[in-house]
Amino acid sequence: LALALDKDFIEAYRSRAAALYKQKKFEAGVKDYREVEKRTDQPDAELLLNLADGYLMAENFTAARSYLDKVIQGGRKETPLLMKRARCLVELEEFAAAIKDLDDIIASGDKSLDVFLEKARAHVSMNNAKAAMETLGKALELEPSNATILYNIALLKEELGELKDAVLDYN
Repeated sequence: LALALDKDFIEAYRSRAAALYKQKKFEAGVKDYREVEKRTDQPDAELLLNLADGYLMAENFTAARSYLDKVIQGGRKETPLLMKRARCLVELEEFAAAIKDLDDIIASGDKSLDVFLEKARAHVSMNNAKAAMETLGKALELEPSNATILYNIALLKEELGELKDAVLDYN
């Protein structure tokens, strides 16, 4: 009703968008956040991030990347933002750019399992099994009993022709 009475009631769009996101209706939520963006002279980083998140959840990686770029270019370079952009870049098959973001995260001191797994995924997508295996080795140092990591290392070893080692890792 608030928007029926006042089409320029920005906070109503913002609140409805947040409620739609909670219902997992990301495309509708993005539409409302876009209305806020259109009606705002200078959209703040929070609005841009909300748009990026909605586009990510709707799997519109091009739009998500665009909004993440705006926030990052605005000076925010926290790990979660770089990680989201790296995931977009992998989905968009811009693997070298994704690896650069992931390397920046690692250089900042964040050496988490997710970062190494995403980096390995990018290397695999570039058909660089050796680099992927090195990256998975770093992930394995963090979680030595992670079956998924061991399985993926075995797959890569098999691809590289290291069959005996692959069988050991499969075991």
